[in-house]
Amino acid sequence: MSSQKLLNIYGLLLKLEPSYNGGGTVVVGTDGQWLLDPAEAEVSYLHDGARIAQAPGTGNSFRRLAPSGRDFKLRYRVEGRGAGVAYSASVFPPDAHVGLRASGHSVTTVVTGGVESQTYAPLSLNDATWPSAVGEAYARGQKYPFQAAYCDMSWEIEGPGTMVFEFPLSAIQTALPTDVAVPSITYSALATTPPKAESMVWTFGNFTAGIVRNAKFSKGQTISGPRLNQNNQGHSGFSMGGRNPTLEVTLEAVALTTADPWTAAGTFNPYGLRDTAKQIPVSMVLGPSGVYNRIKFNAALAQVVDVKEASDGPTALWTVTFECKPSSPILSDDYSLAFTNT
Repeated sequence: MSSQKLLNIYGLLLKLEPSYNGGGTVVVGTDGQWLLDPAEAEVSYLHDGARIAQAPGTGNSFRRLAPSGRDFKLRYRVEGRGAGVAYSASVFPPDAHVGLRASGHSVTTVVTGGVESQTYAPLSLNDATWPSAVGEAYARGQKYPFQAAYCDMSWEIEGPGTMVFEFPLSAIQTALPTDVAVPSITYSALATTPPKAESMVWTFGNFTAGIVRNAKFSKGQTISGPRLNQNNQGHSGFSMGGRNPTLEVTLEAVALTTADPWTAAGTFNPYGLRDTAKQIPVSMVLGPSGVYNRIKFNAALAQVVDVKEASDGPTALWTVTFECKPSSPILSDDYSLAFTNT
């Protein structure tokens, strides 16, 4: 017979909480996240029950107490794709929406006919609308319920492949794992396949002719905690701290220009950009127009902070790291990610 618990059968249900640590009930018909691979949980305790004293006269350790404060970690990956239909107050990009919100992003909805979109931008720490998530993870033939979830966010596009989001999540585990078969989860927008990195438009200042091999973005969100609490089962969740958004792009090296490397059309000089700390706009467009399956990234004031020289056989490459900066210390306009039709 087959083994009782299989690793290749898994699932994740996830939705936003009404308030932090407010919990909620996830639904198989609406809250499914179409995972790329198993999202296995890491469960630990804030106090494992150990006692520091030794028995007098023998040196033996004291009997443990029951542990307290179930801490929950989960890292899940989904593909970036559009809804395939017009965006609205109830239509969002599938799979990525909850993770983007729980990683500290606002969402701005445009419902103008033909140009409907959902645009995500980082939230300020003092924003009262900062959301969190509640969910159930299914792996190893078991169910792991959790709530009060915050997460970081990153995405990567490798070659002409798809955009892959990764959300490292920190939460409170609300109950012990139980033996539960993965339910019949409904996944939204199944007819919409993720756009591939073909005919993309990358812009670095005025340079648009780059041959890009790979791109990685990370919000760099600090999640502090867990917050110890002697009044409530030992665990009160987490707090969101600062961020340091970075974009790492590997592209084929081009001839270095002696002209101004950030204003002259068609030129790019990452060494000069790093040396002067000049800020330039960096943007990306992925996917076709007109079918609600286009994704746009924009960082208006990006700075080159590192240039690594690499190679692919005889081809010279650069791996350039940008940091995305806001236009003012009190604003949160360092970058945006939009799911659009045009």
